[in-house]
Amino acid sequence: MKIFFLAVIILLSCQNLFAQNNKGINFQAIARNAKGFIVANKKMSVRISILKDTLTKEIEYQEIKNIITNVVGLFTLVVGTSEENKIVTVNNFENIDWNSNQKFLQIEIDPEGSLLFESLGYQTINYVPYSFFTDHINASGVNGIINLQQGGTGVNSLLKLKSLLAIDQVNNSSDSSKPISNLTSIALNDKLKKSDTIILSTRINSKLNSIDTNFLHNQLMLKLNSTDTIGISNRINTKLYSTDTAKLSNRINLKLNSTDTNYMHNQLLLKVNIIDTLNLSNRVNAKLNSTDTNSLSARINKKLNSADTTSLSNRINNKINIGEKNYFGNFYDTGKQVAIINTATAIKLNFQSFSNQITIVNNSSGNPTRISVSDSGVYNVKYAIQCIKADAGNDEISIWIRKNSAAYPNTQILNTVVGGAMKNYFTNNFLVDLKSNDYIEIFFSIKNANSILTGSTPITTTPSRPATPSVMVSMHSVN
Repeated sequence: MKIFFLAVIILLSCQNLFAQNNKGINFQAIARNAKGFIVANKKMSVRISILKDTLTKEIEYQEIKNIITNVVGLFTLVVGTSEENKIVTVNNFENIDWNSNQKFLQIEIDPEGSLLFESLGYQTINYVPYSFFTDHINASGVNGIINLQQGGTGVNSLLKLKSLLAIDQVNNSSDSSKPISNLTSIALNDKLKKSDTIILSTRINSKLNSIDTNFLHNQLMLKLNSTDTIGISNRINTKLYSTDTAKLSNRINLKLNSTDTNYMHNQLLLKVNIIDTLNLSNRVNAKLNSTDTNSLSARINKKLNSADTTSLSNRINNKINIGEKNYFGNFYDTGKQVAIINTATAIKLNFQSFSNQITIVNNSSGNPTRISVSDSGVYNVKYAIQCIKADAGNDEISIWIRKNSAAYPNTQILNTVVGGAMKNYFTNNFLVDLKSNDYIEIFFSIKNANSILTGSTPITTTPSRPATPSVMVSMHSVN
């Protein structure tokens, strides 16, 4: 099952749509899958919450909306506005008190439409449009003139305000009658007007018109046409055709045929024959015979004998013990894994960090569940699993090891899954005796279909933290 994550770009602005109070926050994001590829033309649900803080996670506003990504994975929505098919689950956007404290934006997605939302983390809303603050300003009981430093105008009449802003001389005369500066007039005169455009078109037509284009085409036709092409073909056929090829083959056959090959072989046999080989052996024996070999062996034994070899072997064994193994592997999966209740389900391991002589192979259904070893020995198997139950109430999860499709004794562990979208983390390790090409699998079963294995995306807020896999298994040989 695929897991999606979002590369998020957040735009904050005051959005007035259809009515004065229909304000919102522009939100834009690009959807990518777990491998970083863009998810195009994908329908999914997005749940956006505005929180007071990330500690208590108190929700001030929450809405759910269905979106469809475009061909580049982009989608856009406006948080807080009244829209068709949008579901507001907590509070009203207009009731948010932006003056009270800093706000945080939580983004959750439901890529498969199963009402199981996955949190992508939190984003601080650093800037809030002034129009959001004005909804909560209590201006009653204001007396006197408020100066500019305190947010007022410093005057008590519209006439004085226009004078203060130097707009009291503006009248309703037409634009064509209003004066402009000399510099503006000169700049406008230097621009390109309609008459210039007509002259430019005339100059271009003088250089290249339809007659010129036709003439160019005629010249090309004079240089290369169907007749010329046929002529080239004729000239090529005159130089090399099937009769020439046959003659060429005949000439080659005259140069090298089976008779020539046999003659060459006979000449070689005349140069190197059995007698020559014997003579060569005789010459070698004349240079190095059994007596020389014995003498050489004696000299070698004086330099390196069995005692030296034993000593050397001891020194090597001090560094690398005979039979020592260093086999290891680390495998994991970031995807969501579900199971049918009371059914043994093999855990999939789609990714590998590193390995030596330990590999992942597919089971009979084509899923990467089997961890296979190339050599016999005792292996330490350690697993870590993260499980979430979205609804309230608890569940029970069983986890055990199978060796070559049979349950490995005394490896079943029963764990309690706490509901309410809590992250439950289970880990254990066992020693398993394996032969060459044996394999193991990690199995689990649940009693409630809402219990799933799921990972967590990286956290970019301070401090930044890496992602949490849904499953991770490490395995190494025991020396």
